[in-house]
Amino acid sequence: KGNVKLFGTDVDKFKKFNRIGYISQSAREFNTKFPATVEEIVGANLYEKMGFFKIGNKNIYENVHRSLKVVEMDAYSDRLIGNLSGGQKQRIFIARALVNNPEILFMDEPLVGVDIESQNRFYDLMEKLNVKYNITLVMVSHDVGVISKKVNKILCLGNGKLYVHDSKNVELSDVIGETYGKNMDVLDHDH
Repeated sequence: KGNVKLFGTDVDKFKKFNRIGYISQSAREFNTKFPATVEEIVGANLYEKMGFFKIGNKNIYENVHRSLKVVEMDAYSDRLIGNLSGGQKQRIFIARALVNNPEILFMDEPLVGVDIESQNRFYDLMEKLNVKYNITLVMVSHDVGVISKKVNKILCLGNGKLYVHDSKNVELSDVIGETYGKNMDVLDHDH
């Protein structure tokens, strides 16, 4: 029960979706044979801002390259998306979400299938987006142990309830026990 609001507006009446960025879990599974460059993939998120003939203009390309620079992928703009590693594709799809200057970024399991080095770069980038660019980050993850060290709030769904924890003042075993039951064990690991 209840309702969902985005920036104070009921979700069914909300229209300003450019304020929200989204990165799908399957973004890195992008068709590797698709003949598009990094610049074209990121620019596609600005399609509605292009003119009648859907041709990019100087402002659009500046936005694309600004976003690529934020994720440290500006040197890859002419490369085909299929020739990138999983971590590089991940950063390209983050740039694609950033090109609209969102105020909040939703991510669905963004670290699935990404190596440890790319995960560490991801967390550094998330901190930069949050602190320097003031973007609110919401991430779905099953890796509560690592996430709890990187975020300020943890929201857990379990037993038909939503549990909200301040990650700085909570014991992880208590979070797991309260949310999923006392018969659960915490497997703690670090990067």
